[in-house]
This record gives sequence, structure tokens and C-alpha cells, in this order.
Amino acid sequence: MKKSFFPTMILLVCVDAFSVVYTSRLSSMLTNPFKEKLDTLIEGRKTLCLIPTASFAYSPDSNRSKGEQRRRARYDAKNRAQELAERLGLLDDTPVVLELDRVETLEDPENVITEALNNSAVCIVDGGNTFYLQKCMLDCDFWTHATPCFSNRPGQQGTVYVGASAGSIVASNSIKTAYFKGWDDPAAAGADFVWNDDSYRGSNLAGRIQGVDVNCDVIAANSDIFRTGLIFSVFPHYLPELHDTLLEQVPEWQFTGGRVVCLGDEECVIVSDSARMSEDGPVVPYVFTAQGETVPLRGVITK
Repeated sequence: MKKSFFPTMILLVCVDAFSVVYTSRLSSMLTNPFKEKLDTLIEGRKTLCLIPTASFAYSPDSNRSKGEQRRRARYDAKNRAQELAERLGLLDDTPVVLELDRVETLEDPENVITEALNNSAVCIVDGGNTFYLQKCMLDCDFWTHATPCFSNRPGQQGTVYVGASAGSIVASNSIKTAYFKGWDDPAAAGADFVWNDDSYRGSNLAGRIQGVDVNCDVIAANSDIFRTGLIFSVFPHYLPELHDTLLEQVPEWQFTGGRVVCLGDEECVIVSDSARMSEDGPVVPYVFTAQGETVPLRGVITK
């Protein structure tokens, strides 16, 4: 497997109206430049939906019982949703906390998901255990129900998707990047959950909205669909002095296929219809820093 760095590569694509933001550490992005940028992506009511599910994974190393861990996680999620709403100025209504590991037990998960998202200007999918989040999303068929909510409809702007760490990984092409640093334990999904090519596949949200929904693991990195579509995996919390060598040593079984975009903790990738170069031109995905700078995408292409 060969890997080549593309420090100056920019993707040019045409998409329907939508906005997707991929971040590493959202708390590092709560700066005035980022808030001003987010405001340009929102129209109408400023409301928030937080999906904290990745942080709800049970920790066997904790001294607390599963029930105690869950109660603490729910308490923390409610406080975090309110804090994020205040810091981002999304206070037109009480923020909604959507627990995906509970949605599947309801009689109508589709209605629960779509109502929460359609009533929110911004959906933040927070960090934690990527594998637990992925499992819960698959269990409740989250992307099937949610994807239409992120695309503009007649008379209604789509909800802006903001992924943080695990929330960014699951919205990209492959979640195998969660293995690279060894931070997340796939066992959090449960002993009966089967990991395979299908369950490792991310939603490819940006590409999915524009009609690109394919098994990207079997497409060559230099193919036209990679060069013209929004297909990439996300490697968050990137530090070049630590992780450039790591990326060169990724084992074959962790191979994601195609492009891996590396994101530092004070960076996000913004993919938005509002980022068109001209009225009829293509969208330009770009890295936006916490200081308000715009820089090209950085990462590797795996072949």
C-alpha cells in the first residue's frame, strides 16, 4: 500500500444546497471567527440538536456501574448542549439531546430523528467512542432517516451537520481511521456486533447528499470519482510531528481506501453550497482554522 501526501490539494465538486462541518475538537473551534462562519450557514431560527451518543459507551475500567455511568453521561450531555447553544448563539429554543442508543427502542425512530433534526438549525454529533456511535447509528438506520434533513428542501433550509472527532469520522467515507491511534475500543459495540466492510463504512455524508453513495473501498484512489466527488475519510487530532510516521505505517487491514483528510484540533473542514466560487461554479471544500484562516485540505492518498 502506497501513501502520498497532498498538502496543497483542493477538491472541486458540484452539490445540492447543504452544509457539513468536520472538526477534531469542537471546544477548540468555539472562537468568534468560527461562530461568524457558522452564522453564514444558518438561516432562520437558531436552534441546536446535540447527539452525544459516542460518549455514552460503557467503560469497564470505571468504578461506576453501567447505570451510574449512563446517568452521569446524560447529565453531562444536557449541560454540554446548553453550553454549546449559549456559546454558539443558538438560543431560540431549548437545545435537544438525541440519544441514538435509545432511539432504536422507540416505536417510531424515524419520526424521533427527523423531528429533532428538522426543528434544529445545527446538529452537533459529538466525540467519544467511534465504534459505539457507528453501531448505534446502524441499529436505528440513522443516515437513512437523517440525510434528507441535512439537504435544503423547498421553503426550508437543511440542518447544518457539525461532527466532532467521532462525529466527523462516521460522516466520512470509512471509520477505520479510528483504529490508527488505538484510542477507541471496537468492543464497545458489544460482543455480538460484527465488524466487516459494510459496518466499517461511514456515511460519506457530503457525497451522499450529492448522490454519490458507493462502496468506496473498492475504487482506486486516482479514479475520477475521487477527484471530482466529496469522498474522504477523516483522521482527527492530527499532529504532524507525531502522526506522519504513523500514517505511513497503517497496516493493510486498516486501509480505508482513497483520501484521508488530516485535521488538527484547531481546524475544521467546511463543505457548503455557500462556498461556491461563483453562482454556477463548483463547491470548494476547505480547512477553516479557529483563527479564521482558510487553508487547503491536508492529508494523504492511500493506494
